[in-house]
Amino acid sequence: MNHDLQQLLQSNYAPSTLQAAEVTAKLLQNQTTLLDLESKATRARAELEELESQIAAFTAESRKYRAVLGTVRLLPPEILQQVFCHLIPSLPLPSDPKRERVERPPFALALVCRTWRAVALSFPQLWSTLDIRVPSVDHKPTVWRREDAAGWEEGVRMIDDELTESVQFYSESYRSEGELAQQAVLGALCIEHTVGWVSSSIRRSGNQPLHFRFWAAPFAIQPLLDVLCKYSSRWYEAIFVETSMPLAQRVDHDPEILANLRKIAWSECQRPVTVNLLRADNLLAVGSEGCSASNPDTPWEQLTEYNHSPPRWYSLDEGFLEWSRLSNLVILRLNVAVSTREFPVVPLLMPHLRILCINYCNDYLNVRDLVDILDLPILQAFARVSVDETPSKLALMLPRSPHLKLLRLSLPQAKTLQSYEIQTALRMYPRLTELALDLPNKIRGSLIRDLTVLENARVLFPSLGTFCVSNRSLVYEDPLDEWTSMKSLVVSMLQARFGGNMHSSAAALRKFRLVDVTGHRADARRYEKLLWSAGRDVQDALRQLRAERGWDIKFGAECAFPRWDELTMDDL
Repeated sequence: MNHDLQQLLQSNYAPSTLQAAEVTAKLLQNQTTLLDLESKATRARAELEELESQIAAFTAESRKYRAVLGTVRLLPPEILQQVFCHLIPSLPLPSDPKRERVERPPFALALVCRTWRAVALSFPQLWSTLDIRVPSVDHKPTVWRREDAAGWEEGVRMIDDELTESVQFYSESYRSEGELAQQAVLGALCIEHTVGWVSSSIRRSGNQPLHFRFWAAPFAIQPLLDVLCKYSSRWYEAIFVETSMPLAQRVDHDPEILANLRKIAWSECQRPVTVNLLRADNLLAVGSEGCSASNPDTPWEQLTEYNHSPPRWYSLDEGFLEWSRLSNLVILRLNVAVSTREFPVVPLLMPHLRILCINYCNDYLNVRDLVDILDLPILQAFARVSVDETPSKLALMLPRSPHLKLLRLSLPQAKTLQSYEIQTALRMYPRLTELALDLPNKIRGSLIRDLTVLENARVLFPSLGTFCVSNRSLVYEDPLDEWTSMKSLVVSMLQARFGGNMHSSAAALRKFRLVDVTGHRADARRYEKLLWSAGRDVQDALRQLRAERGWDIKFGAECAFPRWDELTMDDL
């Protein structure tokens, strides 16, 4: 570029005729160069895409070859069966029979390869748990879940190829609403398929005890109940959802149906249950959900577990409140809304109760009275949920048991609860091994500081192994502790408890959970957004600590606050 053009580019003067010609020639030269460069870039991008495609192909191929050399292919059938033991499905807890869908892992395991299929088909325990669900054909299509049809189709293809075609026809035809005749045909196909699946699964379960949930539309109850009653001698755990009346008729006709049953639960829509359980000589656990009254024909004296969830706005009824007949209980779960009955003044001894779970939706005074009247000398686990306002003293809501090891509290409306009362109440349980707290804006830095293991200092809960707290429970800006942030207190506590301290006898912490119960929503209130923002600093510190140390720390969407009714004997 000559000197005149250089000066022209740095000025605002108009070019002369000669300069304009030179500029035009320069533009043509640059355009030619740009076209060459773009052509080279296009070829380079094509080569790069080809290389990336080859890398992906060789990576996938290498993964397959590595899988061939994997040790899982060398596992003998005996070891595979032990692995499959951890995949045996389980039924929902009797306190909420309708909660979650029971998965069917035998189908998925059998589709992996021929060896796994042979092991799965020859492993009776995998087939002894059944979730028998038949929706009504006149429901909307959204009621019938496609994953159910897909799971059934896979199972039938593996168990009985003859039914695959009919099931496929049923699942496809159900997408649209048909005429009455079409619905009758679909119902018949549904019954045929379900009966075949249940019969095949029970045959493959060998002599294993049967666990099942029976949830069927009225048109399918009788034929399916006929199949189940043929194997009533193997019933171990049964859940009946809106199907207790046909069962009661069967029991009246054949009292031996329930002879070997250990656990039973039902869910009814505000209807009483009339099944005569006095004929179940081996019955140990009973659960009821939505029933308007407790079953009077219940062997209360022999029960070790009871779950009670009456309909909304129903009180604890007379049948259940015969406390003296429940003296052998080990597990008690109550989900009630109101109680119009005055509890006895004299304390009632429940000498064997080890797990007590209460979810109270209204009127905390009755829950307080319920806890007060129970004398629980060996209680080890207590879960408490209250959606209404609670008193200012936490001690009124907790049982008096010196052996308590697991404590779960969720009091979202604890507005009058004082923070210092929380620490005072919790100190009553020095043997805690698990603690879960959801007390909005009540956990101050002083409690976190007391959990920190210091040299030659007493630590709160020296045996604590699992600590779960909601993000809304922490007081991030404490006017009583302005010099220390919640982030630094939590990090110091985890470093001390996870790492252990040679100068302290406190056990090492194994799990820490910071549960996000508020979430980051666009329609969140201002204080919720501030809470979420403040909690992000703590989560960032936890993320860094987990990456550096490898400790079992989860936060945010990675974890959930434990349910009030999930405490079992396996947790003790």
